[in-house]
Amino acid sequence: MLIAVGSWRGSPGATTTALALAEAWPSEAKAFVAECDPRGGTLVTRFLMPGPRRLAVVAGHARRGGDLVLLDQHAAAVPSGARVLTGPEDGRQLRAALNALLVPAGVFEQAANDPGTALIADVGRIESDVPETKSLLLLADALVLVARPGPEQILSLAGAGEQARRLHPDTGLLLVGPGYPAEHVAELLRLPILGQLPLIPTGVAAGWERLACRDSFRKAAAQAGRAVVARLADEIPAPRTASRDVMAANASGGRAV
Repeated sequence: MLIAVGSWRGSPGATTTALALAEAWPSEAKAFVAECDPRGGTLVTRFLMPGPRRLAVVAGHARRGGDLVLLDQHAAAVPSGARVLTGPEDGRQLRAALNALLVPAGVFEQAANDPGTALIADVGRIESDVPETKSLLLLADALVLVARPGPEQILSLAGAGEQARRLHPDTGLLLVGPGYPAEHVAELLRLPILGQLPLIPTGVAAGWERLACRDSFRKAAAQAGRAVVARLADEIPAPRTASRDVMAANASGGRAV
């Protein structure tokens, strides 16, 4: 399966959430996080990870006909335990890698159709007119929108209305930190709430609070993952394929209509 994780506005912690979901993924599937933000990857810098950008390596093999096993062969582990495919920091290079992975019957489509794989694609702040993001959302089984339940992000989502709900037919909200009650957010946005993660404090002075928060964060991420799996299990499974019109637009560097 392929799960897209992203945000509508701001930086509510989509990458941290994607890592937490992969670490605590509740099914027997092998879980991976792929950096798919068209602006460029950040995990290499965050975790000081040496070596090649793993998403670009997989894309290079995929251009020569590689398959789904490439994810397992080239994923790297971050300190939390999640296995990741780090993206190039340069957005142009990352989008080029995505184009190779999003071709029809390519590695990402194979992942979407494989029940033994949970590929969690961190798409960052979502701009659905970006061809690579649009192609990925077409392939995804579900979209997890990460948001802080405070006035700025929730009212921004509410103002977007149907535009936000049209991103994917199976979109759920994962809230991070305190704010409006989850049931009020669900009613306002007309989107299901998959769960709520605690806000992990930042900074050196917050070290002990971070340690105390880690277990509850992990448990909340596992609960959210179970909610995603349960929603998908209730649906009739169908192989997903990306639009060939979108693929053609990607290859030409243009925009799909």
